Amino acid sequence: MIREYCNLLKVGFRKRLFVLFVFVMSIALLNSGLPAIGRAFSFLVLMIAAIPFSFIHVSSFVDSMIRNVQLQRRAQVMPFPEDFSSLAKDMGVKVSNFKIIPGLDNAGASLQGEVFFGTKLLEKMDRDQLMCIAAHEFAHIKERHGLLTAILVSIPLLIVNICWSGMPQGLLTIAMFACFLYFMIPASWYVELRADALAVKVVGKEKYISTLKSLGCDGNPNEANESHPSIMMRINHLEK
Repeated sequence: MIREYCNLLKVGFRKRLFVLFVFVMSIALLNSGLPAIGRAFSFLVLMIAAIPFSFIHVSSFVDSMIRNVQLQRRAQVMPFPEDFSSLAKDMGVKVSNFKIIPGLDNAGASLQGEVFFGTKLLEKMDRDQLMCIAAHEFAHIKERHGLLTAILVSIPLLIVNICWSGMPQGLLTIAMFACFLYFMIPASWYVELRADALAVKVVGKEKYISTLKSLGCDGNPNEANESHPSIMMRINHLEK
């Protein structure tokens, strides 16, 4: 039974999103002005959705946070590669530290101008592809996407908090976390597509799309996740 629940972590993005939607809507209906029988039904749906919600979203969120902390502890601060520094200067981006994280197959950037690359990503990508990825991360810094995401998520959360202010504190905390995850998805996708569009102006559409296709070779290019739209969606957005 536990193994079956743990397998929920591996289900597709659409199924994860459906579970999250059902969970959020059941909380909303529970706190609405429905008759007693309607609230009872909403509570039943909430309880049914609570188990997969916990395993899919809460467990994966906590696991991701723990994993990121562990990886960051192993990060090695390195001199900025000359190519990356020149690219950042051309884009008008002020960068600070360059970190390499062992075992990571990803890249990222912070509001403070810190950029990190995983060793697995560095090993499998060539120079042009790494420049495309760097341009994407520099675009996040240039347009302050971390701050923009926080604003886009905070506005609906504030509205939800006001509307659900009469909810018991424990349920409200759970509801806010669920809504945070729900509203984070379109906000995250928006800034990723923005970063793609800005990076293409610097490195060129053909090279950038080729890099996206290479990134999609390790999985399903049509599969999205909570932080990124699918590779095919990103490519189609650039080709419009």
